[in-house]
This record gives sequence, C-alpha cells and structure tokens, in this order.
Amino acid sequence: ASVPETLRQVIERQVERLSSTEQQVLAVASVVGVEFSAAAVAAGLQASVEEIDQRCAILARQEQFITAHGTEAWPDGTLSERYSFRHALYHAALYDRLTETQRVRLHRRIAERKELAYGERAGDIAAELAGHFESGREPWKAVRYLQLAGENAMRRYANQEAISYFTKELSFLNALPDSPQSWSQELSLHVALGPALIATQGYASQEVVSTYLRARELCLRIGDEARLFPVLYGLWSFYITHAEPNPTRELGEQLLVLARRHNDPALLLQAHRALAETFFWLGDFSAGREHGHRRCRRRPAQHQ
Repeated sequence: ASVPETLRQVIERQVERLSSTEQQVLAVASVVGVEFSAAAVAAGLQASVEEIDQRCAILARQEQFITAHGTEAWPDGTLSERYSFRHALYHAALYDRLTETQRVRLHRRIAERKELAYGERAGDIAAELAGHFESGREPWKAVRYLQLAGENAMRRYANQEAISYFTKELSFLNALPDSPQSWSQELSLHVALGPALIATQGYASQEVVSTYLRARELCLRIGDEARLFPVLYGLWSFYITHAEPNPTRELGEQLLVLARRHNDPALLLQAHRALAETFFWLGDFSAGREHGHRRCRRRPAQHQ
C-alpha cells in the first residue's frame, strides 16, 4: 500500500516482461518475505526445491529483482539457496499482485512446510511462523507461536519485544470463543507477560497488577493450582511495593499454604522470603525473623 502509483506502474511493466513461471516464483517469494529461501518458495508453489533454485538463480543473475545471499539449511536436511529482493518496493508491489485468497493459501502452505521441517525446533522460528499462520488465518497456531516468540524474546531480555508479541497474542485470544482451551492459553500469556511488564514498567505499574489479577481469575476458573504460585507472588510484589499491608500479608500466607501443599522446597523458600519481608515492613520483627530463619534452613546447601 505504500508503493507510489507511478513506481507501481514501472514495476508492473518490468514484471510483465518476465515469463509466467518467473512471475509466479517472485509472487510466492514476496509471501515468504523480503528475504526468502528457494525451499520456502517451492513449498508455496508445491514444486521441487531444485527447480525453484534454478529459477531463482536465473533471476538473480539478471540483477533486477533479487540477489543471492548464500544457503539455508532446515533441520530436516532441506538445503537451498537464499535470496532477497533488491528493494522493498519490489517485494511490496509483487505481494500486492496476489488476491487475498492466494495470500491466505500461500502463507498457510509455507508455514505448514517450515513447521514440519523444523519439527521440535519450530520454536526457533516462532515469530516467522506466527506471522505466516496469522496471515494464513490459522488463529490457534498463530497464538501458539506468538507465545513462543514472546518467550524467546524474554530469554534474550528483549522485554519490550516480548510485550508486543504477548499483546498481539491477547488480541487473537479475545477474538476467539471462550473455552477452557482459550482460558488456559490466556493464563500462560499473563504468567509470561507479568515479568516483562515488571522489567519495563516496575513492580508498581497498574498494568502489572491488572495482568496478575486476570491471571488469578483464570487460575481459579480452570482450577490450575500449579500456575497459581507465580501469579500470587506477582501480586504480592505489587502490593508490598505499594505498602498495602492487608493484601500483602494475605498473599504471603497464601503462598506459604500453596508451597506446603506441594511440599516444594523452592516454593517454600520464596514463601518464607515473602513473609519475612512482609513482617519486617509491618514492624513485626519477631515473626519476620522466624520466617527468615525458616528460609535459611530451606536454602540448598550450596547457597548457604
């Protein structure tokens, strides 16, 4: 849509000089992206990788639309050449030549082929797959890979990027019918979103408490006690930062009950730490010291 009309007409005339097969190859390549592999284009055209490699190599030698950029290997052993459009205007103009139905079909084919090729490592290209499944109108798969893309960003400490993925995922979930599956996925999203918001906005942010309150609601709705502990801990962090004694103490006690119920030393350590800090700020130093001692006794030997 950003291609000026005069330039679009020039590009159209250049494209029309190509054979119908070459036009098809470039059109499908535009669906893959500004950078693309011959294997991905082959998936869209349902053709052999060798045939598309040859077509792309010829186009690259013409030095008009695309240029070569080495090779790309997929985990299933597929090997093909990699290319990129010489200018983003070529990419945009060629993509605009496709109908919406064609785009949906091609995005879906390419995503399914790359998902299969990457197998257990599909999470490595989660952002790319999310984009294709979104454009291919596969909302559940788009949601799944947006979640993975956000988690990948979190591992790189790219918190703002993670928030953008999670926010987009939430918009997809809000458009889907309510169901236990959608509630569980939304819960996973909020549990992951909380730490990213804390890192970028601080513990006292209203978005942080809204995220964790919604997560607690979902935990109770679907009866998911396993994910309740980090949710309550996130709420505790918010309320103690706001110096609100009653909810802070209640949440600390709930954390301890959960940790004891699961008999998990790591959770017990966190719960005692939360209560030790809570009682310290409440001025009940005796109770705070008791929980501090319990925390120290629970601490693994290598950290003592």
